[in-house]
Formats: sequence, structure tokens, C-alpha cells
Amino acid sequence: MGRRPRTYHVIFALTLVALIALGMWWTVYIVQSVEFEHQARMSRLRNLVDTAALIAGHSPNPPRLGRVSEAAPIEWVYTADCAADDVSAAALPLYPHLSVRASTEAVREVQHKNLRRRVMIVGEGTLLFVLLGVCTVMLYRLVRNEQQANKRMQDFVSSVTHEMKTPLAGIKSLLQTMAAGRVPEADSARLIAMGLKETDRLEHSIENVLLSGSLRTDRFHIRLEPVELRQLLDAIVAHRLATVVDRPNVLVLKWEIPADAQPMTTDPRALRVILENLIDNALKYGGSEAPITLRTRREGELILISIEDQGIGFDEAAVEEMFAPFVGGERGGRVQHGTGLGLTIARTLARRMRGDITAASAGLDQGSVFTVTLPRGEEEVAP
Repeated sequence: MGRRPRTYHVIFALTLVALIALGMWWTVYIVQSVEFEHQARMSRLRNLVDTAALIAGHSPNPPRLGRVSEAAPIEWVYTADCAADDVSAAALPLYPHLSVRASTEAVREVQHKNLRRRVMIVGEGTLLFVLLGVCTVMLYRLVRNEQQANKRMQDFVSSVTHEMKTPLAGIKSLLQTMAAGRVPEADSARLIAMGLKETDRLEHSIENVLLSGSLRTDRFHIRLEPVELRQLLDAIVAHRLATVVDRPNVLVLKWEIPADAQPMTTDPRALRVILENLIDNALKYGGSEAPITLRTRREGELILISIEDQGIGFDEAAVEEMFAPFVGGERGGRVQHGTGLGLTIARTLARRMRGDITAASAGLDQGSVFTVTLPRGEEEVAP
């Protein structure tokens, strides 16, 4: 970790400590203020009672029992009726048997005000610390997500660079060899096929990067049209087999749709991209010997196209992570180079065509099945 991230972390920690200290100081200060306010109200009652008792205790006319006045929250009672915790005072020296006492309503009102203020302070303090905690968690998650995004972007740039540089180096080496005339006639066809394979790999990587940007900015629009699905799949399989010269039976098409079925209404360009990415994924993780099966079937008004391999498989808990962008080519602890965009693009396109892509595997080293589900009939699809 560089100096700048560490500096940000220190600033964040100091700011958090300062906010917590400020919140604690604010809570203590307000609680003390409420207590002082309560004491001041009780002191006013006490002063009012003491003043009335002092005046009556020196007056030639004895006070009458009962409320002093409507405005004053005090009353005259017998001294024997006063409790120890009452706010009261005897009318000394002339009438010690009489006392002036703060009314029950006045004392209760002061106590209720103090209780309400305390409840308010506790509620506001709790809300303050809850909000502080929420903001802290949100800031922490934002910082962590930014770091993860930066790391994924760095990995993505590295992967894209490798994906483009490797085939370019192979193509350059092949052309230099052929230009020097050092290629035997018997090997020329095989080497040309290898060059086409590398060119196809490079083109596929560039197409994924450009398409990912188009999808993120909504510049890619779905255009539906009648499609002869069998012809499209045959063309995809033939294209793949032409570039894999060392594995002539690597891809097998199994057509399980009735021969009299109507043409499918879909976007052929989007469907081709979906299948190319899924086949590319199967070639990476499907093993070097077992063939990859492209199985097509119909269920009601849905067309299902499955790409089945006998490769390394995956843990079911990692399904959603595999479809996340920029994750890269790691599965089952094994790494394959790639842009980390293929599965993301495939699922995004499928969902824009009102379909989806699901992935299933019995576990590690048990193979995997990626299934594209698309509606067969013609529907209006939003861009």
C-alpha cells in the first residue's frame, strides 16, 4: 500500500476519533445543562416558598389554608402534613404550625420537564451515534469498494494487455518466419491456421472490450429478426473448428429441435456474441481432451442452448461471482488469461433479449453447463 492510501486512512481514523469525542462531549454538556436547568426551576420554587413563609411569619394576620393565589404555585398547609421531601417552609416565628408548600402540580411539572429533556437528550444522542456509525460504515465500504474497483481495473488492464500482446507476438513471429522463407511447405497450412486462431483471439478480445463499453453506455441496441438457428450454430461451430487445428472434434453440435420448427426471432449479432463467449469460456476450462457439446432444445415457447464441458467445473457458491465484470479468469484455483468480461457480456445481452444465462456444475473437476434461455417468438425488446 502506498503512502497516499495510508495518509487517507490516518485522516479518516483521526476524523472518526474527533467526531466520537465531540459527540461524547456534546452529550455530557447537554446532560449537565438539563440538570442545571432542573435545579434552577426547583430553586425558584424554593425561593418562592421561603419568601412567602418569611413574609407570613412576621405578619400580624395568620395565613389561610389553601392555595395562595391562582398565579402562585404554592399553598398553605399544616406543618404536620408536610413530608420530608416536600418543598416547604414554616411561617416562623409567629405561626410555626403553618407551612407554605409548593403545589404538587408545580413540582410534578418541573419533574416532567426534566424527564422529557433527559429522554430527548438520550434519543438525540443515540441517533447521533447511530448516524455516526452508519456514516462510518458507509465511508469504510466506499473506500474498500474503491480499492477493490481499482484492483479489478488494474487486473483488467493487465489481462487485456496480455490478451492483445500475446496473439500479436505470435502473429508477428509467424509473419517474420514466413517472410524469411523458413516455413516448410508441409507446415504452411498448419501455421496459417494457428495465425488465424491468434487473429481470432485478438479480434474477440477487442470486440469484448468495445462491446462492454457500449453496453455500459446503452449504445448497443437489440434488433430482432427471423433467424435460422441451425444455420447460425453451424456457422459458429465451423468457425471454431477452423481455428482449432489440433483438436478437430473439440466442438460437437447436438440439435434436438424438431425439423419443422419455425425460425427463431432474435438478434443474430447478440446471439453470436453470447455463444462465442460461452464457447471461449468452455475452451479455457473444459479440459484438453473431452469434447464440448453445443446442445439445442425447445421447451414450450423457449429455446435453450447449452454449452456442456467436462472440465474443471466450479463451486455452486461462486456462480454469481463468475458473472461479475473484471473478475478475471480464475476458477477452481486455476487461472486462465482473459479480459474477465465474456460471461458478463453474455448474460447482459441475454437479459436484454428477455432471456437469461444459468450455470450449473456438480462440483470441482465435474464439468459445467452454461445454458442460454431465450424466447422463441417475436417480442418488442427495449434497447
